[in-house]
Amino acid sequence: MEFAFVPWHQMTQALNRQQLQHLLQMDPGRRFQHFIREAVWKCRIWGLECDDRWACLPAASDGQPAFLMWPAAELALHFRDHAGQGRWRDFRAAAFDRHDLLMNLLPRLDVAGVRAGIFFTDDSVGVSVAPGRILEAMRQVEHLWEDWVMVHD
Repeated sequence: MEFAFVPWHQMTQALNRQQLQHLLQMDPGRRFQHFIREAVWKCRIWGLECDDRWACLPAASDGQPAFLMWPAAELALHFRDHAGQGRWRDFRAAAFDRHDLLMNLLPRLDVAGVRAGIFFTDDSVGVSVAPGRILEAMRQVEHLWEDWVMVHD
């Protein structure tokens, strides 16, 4: 899977309506790529939390439960407001920084046998992957970033 470089200044602004719609219309594979770039370059991902519970799909497309994650709060809130026939209405967007993602969340999901539900747009359209796949993809993007920095220094 190839990842394209996106300049930092394009990755740090809040999403406007047009950007939100563009991201939601991408196919799941491209949304996964976007999620990984955001996790690397913004150093945070978003989930939906309510009373110390996190939004999970009981069985994603592969039959395993999936902990839901998005690359931006606006995308998590869009899911909350448009999926699950209102079952997520009491949830709020909450961020995980890169350290929490890599050192706490992904290992705990792996041990529990829970997949990472990446950038779902409704209860069935997203990418469900083993937590280790996120780490592999993030390393690939980090190498791309390091190569770009060396060329442009």
